[in-house]
Amino acid sequence: MYKKILITGAKGMLGTALCPLLEKYNILSIDKDNCDITDKSSLINTIGDFEFDAVVHCAAYTNVDKAEEESQNAFKVNTQGTANVACALKSKDCLFIYISTDYVFDGKKESLYTEKDATNPLGVYGKSKLEGENIASGIKKHLIIRTSWLFGPNGKNFVSTIAKAAKEKDALSVVDDQTGSPTYTLDLAKAISDILDIHFKKTIEPGIYNITNTGFCSWFELADYIVKESGLKTTLKPIKSEQLTRPAKRPKNSMLSKEKFKNFLGYYLPTWQEAVSHYLKNYVLKGRG
Repeated sequence: MYKKILITGAKGMLGTALCPLLEKYNILSIDKDNCDITDKSSLINTIGDFEFDAVVHCAAYTNVDKAEEESQNAFKVNTQGTANVACALKSKDCLFIYISTDYVFDGKKESLYTEKDATNPLGVYGKSKLEGENIASGIKKHLIIRTSWLFGPNGKNFVSTIAKAAKEKDALSVVDDQTGSPTYTLDLAKAISDILDIHFKKTIEPGIYNITNTGFCSWFELADYIVKESGLKTTLKPIKSEQLTRPAKRPKNSMLSKEKFKNFLGYYLPTWQEAVSHYLKNYVLKGRG
């Protein structure tokens, strides 16, 4: 019998990468145009009598800067929406996979963040996602996936934005004092699919897993790679975070340790360079980004 899986945020960057990989299961995919997760009654009516074997909760409010002025909405989606999805689950044996973020940290640590490190988000977005983590952790079978710097088809992201800007401008300024791991939605979706395959064969210990592409870089180094891989001649100027007037503070260190994930699944995701090259070649440079 096919396992039943609910995917929220199915039309977002991660959701669109994930849905095709999970078609081997019986999936119900929902997004804000057909189901508002902040409306509990609507959510329950949409789900109906389904008893899911797993939920991948991708839906989220992700505009980091706008969250500072729309804090109520950010918490409504990321916190209350998560609580509503958890409440709507009828089966106590359902695996709840919650997609979280590196922004739950303040970035002050000088080495890699592990799953055991204390959290201390700097802004509304990180705080609302951390509260969502707390809700997810109250479910018997849960996995919290912390990832970072997502890019991929079907969504606004740094890689496609820089590639477009580099075509239109002779020079760009990019911060060089924030470091992390760019993460390709196609690679992350593959990891989630593998996790589900394992879960349906054996018990997985609940907890947090950091999952990103391999390697680290600054936003400036990432932009430099994008420009060169795209064959463009734009001049890049490195600047400090303080030189940008953005509402939300970002963690300067977003480097997440992937050892727990490696020990669990037996592999690392491809390097961020491989991932960016694949995305540029197969999507952005073909006008499909």
